[in-house]
Amino acid sequence: MEEANVIPGPAVKYCREAVKDYPDTPRFKFQLGRSLWAAWKLDEGMQLFLKVEKESQYGPVYAYLADAYMNGIAGVDVDQELAISLYQIASEAGFSPAADVLAILSGEEDIQVVTQNIGMELALPQENIISNQQVAPSQPQEPKFEANKFSQPKILDALYSGNLSKLRNSDLGIANILGMKASRTLIYLNSFNAEFSGTYNFKDPTCIRIYDPAVSQIMEREMMAINFDNGGDNMAQNGLLMGFNMIMGMTNQLENGGVMSIVDDSHSLELLKQKAAADAAILLQIYAPYGGCQSQTIGRIYKNLVAYVKNRDGIASPEEKAKKIKIAEKKTVEVERRRQKALRNSAKFSCVGQFKKDNFCSCLIDGLDERNITEVEWKSLGQNFKEVLKIGKKYEGFATHLKSCRAK
Repeated sequence: MEEANVIPGPAVKYCREAVKDYPDTPRFKFQLGRSLWAAWKLDEGMQLFLKVEKESQYGPVYAYLADAYMNGIAGVDVDQELAISLYQIASEAGFSPAADVLAILSGEEDIQVVTQNIGMELALPQENIISNQQVAPSQPQEPKFEANKFSQPKILDALYSGNLSKLRNSDLGIANILGMKASRTLIYLNSFNAEFSGTYNFKDPTCIRIYDPAVSQIMEREMMAINFDNGGDNMAQNGLLMGFNMIMGMTNQLENGGVMSIVDDSHSLELLKQKAAADAAILLQIYAPYGGCQSQTIGRIYKNLVAYVKNRDGIASPEEKAKKIKIAEKKTVEVERRRQKALRNSAKFSCVGQFKKDNFCSCLIDGLDERNITEVEWKSLGQNFKEVLKIGKKYEGFATHLKSCRAK
């Protein structure tokens, strides 16, 4: 049965009875776990899945454990590698939904990724859905981007992912040459950008199609503006200030570190420029078989460079989109968890207001929770707890539970 068709209350009730009657049948425990998840009892369901895995290695349960580790359900830490391994175990055990998820994750199917892979179906905004587009048969699949192959992995990772806040947080600092300040990040990006221009780039002539000449001009203005509080107005005054700063800077550097301190700073910036050019060359070399500057990876990296310089939002990579989906899923689960808790707290508050007995009311709420009363019934109890007797009559064993609560 599809998760959307599970009716939580009766499903939990009948599955608990089945587990009680047939404690050695893993399938019944597994179905109870599914029902508990459908009833938003995520922690209890997770513990049951772990118990089934430990006791019997029941194949389908691995797919639900994979969901938990893929999406951070029931408070577990997200571990995508472990999740994929668990999907593989479930798939090898013959659980076909797990095989479908693996096909989606590997990009073998041109379908939309379901926000919760197997066990959970949560409504998310449409823009948070990833569409896995197949690569044209004539074009080989682009390799996974590896930022650690470059001299500035944090910068390249930010440009690739589209999470430009990472780039702003990975600033390389300010260099000081003869009293003139220079942003190392802008110097790096400016030299990196130059490798895509028609003047410099002979490695891939198609790069001229994506090159934006305004980017270099903006970065050069930004580097100049660092040295002037008024952002570059009154050029005559700024020229005098620049000359004064250079003289004072040279004097200070000579006093503090001698001639070699000036040479060292200049050399480090020149080395940074060379590394930026080398990183661009490495990038072009890696993706040359996949279209070079026309590849999706380089195209997105360069567009995000332009977006960063022009202070715009970046274009998210598939991995970054998936990360946002997971965050949205986790948030949705947590919001629902808090909402369910609020319903129970409201009912308990109503109970205490009527009976003035905290332990008694806690016992009643636990009993109602075990019987999976409906959301409408929880709301009714929150407004008037006198309804508890009427509601309790619908659920087997509640009268006995009520008596036990009175003894507390």
